[in-house]
Amino acid sequence: MDLLERRSPLAELARYAQEAREGQGRLVLLAGEAGVGKTALAEQLQRELPGARWSWGACDGLFTSQPLGPLFDLASQLDGELAGLCRAGSARELLFATLLRQISEPARLDVVVVEDVHWADEATVDLLRFLGRRLRSIPVGPRAATRTDPLGLTRREREVLAMICAGQANEEIAARLFISAKTVDHHVSAVLAKLGVPTRTAAASQARRLGLASPAEI
Repeated sequence: MDLLERRSPLAELARYAQEAREGQGRLVLLAGEAGVGKTALAEQLQRELPGARWSWGACDGLFTSQPLGPLFDLASQLDGELAGLCRAGSARELLFATLLRQISEPARLDVVVVEDVHWADEATVDLLRFLGRRLRSIPVGPRAATRTDPLGLTRREREVLAMICAGQANEEIAARLFISAKTVDHHVSAVLAKLGVPTRTAAASQARRLGLASPAEI
């Protein structure tokens, strides 16, 4: 079914999807009055992107809605590590990082839909902020894991990780690598996602445990 007067927003969403395939993920807000057709628009896009993996969550307009309800919806569809962490009652920082990693797998387009965000609880709003700041660092294409690099980190990401282990702040890393602090932030987000950790301290600990940051790289 072709949606009348929807070709322009569909084309825009398709462009965003192509940018995501190229490593520039986006957080897109579809706004409009109730019944205007936001869900129908998303469903039409799903039909036009048959190769993508779609996951759907929703915020409930309840007086006592479950915190992070949409994340639990997504976990039941994505399964894997995120579902296990949700069942175990893990810290939300770990849940956020794991969701980001699972929807950032190379060589596949992931589309996550969260409906009725106007009913979102504070934790869900934090989740959307977390994802929105990090989606632009989605890895592009498959990268082989090796014995010395089991997580498929790029050379630049290994450099950034080594400096994180040395306790350097983003501004210091930017100055040493001659890149902007914002670019460093993107690299740090990618490193945290690949290591599956929520913080720089946890990344440093994980890197040392895995032997990923040698003194020569610092």
